Amino acid sequence: MQKVADMKHLIKIISWYKAKRDELKEKNGKYVPSIVFQHIPLPEYYCILRRVKKNERKAVQAYRTHKHEYYRLGKTCRVGGTFKEPPSIPDVNSGEFDALSECGDIMAIYVGHDHKNNFIGTYKNVDLGFTPSSGFNAYGNRTKRGVRCFILDEKEPDSYKTYSRTYEDLVGKKVSRPVFDYLSSKAPTTVDAAIPMIVKTIGIIAAIIILIILLANSYNYRRIKMSETKKDNGFTRWSKKHAELWKFIKYSIAGGSSSAVELIVHMVLLNTAFKVLTSVPVVNDALNMIGITSKGYLYTYLISTTIGYAIAFILNRKITFKADVNPTLSMILYAIMVVFTIFANGWIGSAMTTFAQSHNLTGNLWDLVIKLIGMTIPTLWTYPCNRFIIHRRKKSTIEAEMAAESLSAVEEA
Repeated sequence: MQKVADMKHLIKIISWYKAKRDELKEKNGKYVPSIVFQHIPLPEYYCILRRVKKNERKAVQAYRTHKHEYYRLGKTCRVGGTFKEPPSIPDVNSGEFDALSECGDIMAIYVGHDHKNNFIGTYKNVDLGFTPSSGFNAYGNRTKRGVRCFILDEKEPDSYKTYSRTYEDLVGKKVSRPVFDYLSSKAPTTVDAAIPMIVKTIGIIAAIIILIILLANSYNYRRIKMSETKKDNGFTRWSKKHAELWKFIKYSIAGGSSSAVELIVHMVLLNTAFKVLTSVPVVNDALNMIGITSKGYLYTYLISTTIGYAIAFILNRKITFKADVNPTLSMILYAIMVVFTIFANGWIGSAMTTFAQSHNLTGNLWDLVIKLIGMTIPTLWTYPCNRFIIHRRKKSTIEAEMAAESLSAVEEA
């Protein structure tokens, strides 16, 4: 229904343009030379591009109505143009270009929307041009962001000149936020463009998880071999004497390591693959309670949190607790604990923020204290759950180890 409404609106605009064009002709005796400025490019922008093979150098992949196609600048495009992303045209051709070009009064059409593009081509005697984004608060072509200038001469109204001036031309290559600038320049500009990146990211993450499993298995194997040959030392005696404390230390290290990976993945995805979706709101009380207010943050949160908890699960199962009970049952119990913890964290964070505000506990120090308390409280149930319910060891395994230790003690005596 929205597309139908949009099309009706466009038809009204085109009708207005035709009426105004003819009105100006009647007043002036001829059509008035004009330039059109609008945000969204027209479908005819693809007519000034050249379709190429996927593996051709600098080929740009297109989407939606031009899905699976690749393009470069065409023969009519002026030298020096920048083509970095496919024109985001409407799915349906409204006939706007046909109306604009039918009488010869429109010299050019200039658009924006696709921030990295900055080129001009000609189709049916009409210049079709792009203007790059100029600000650093949104994605763009790094220091090639800029503005387009126009020179109009009232003595020659049927011609014009245009050129662009970039940040690099006027200021240089140094920017105040280089990391953000780099990440935003690599961010996909549409959901369609984000999908291949997401697939690759998931593949890389899966490979990392498999590598962690292999390393954990290798670690356990070496630990067993070393325990068979190494002599007793101070650390071994301490870890045996304070076994529960050592388990908690390893649990904390595993949690810190997985949280670090989770944070890195979260920041990378939020500023690249899902940046385009951060402006799409999520209206759901449960999700809003845990801080999820946009689709971009939702998808980033789901992927990064899954990775973080998966890494923590593997490290704690293989290294911290050396569990050998049914892994499927462990994963189910772990998933239940994770879901509960996520929403409990949201409620705790909300309650603590409300408490701090009502008692005027503001400032960076109190923010840090509140965050530390919010991170510590879940440990009251996550550690016992992991230690005694999720990552349990079979009774036979425990008895076998105890028997081996008794035998070793007898042999040493």
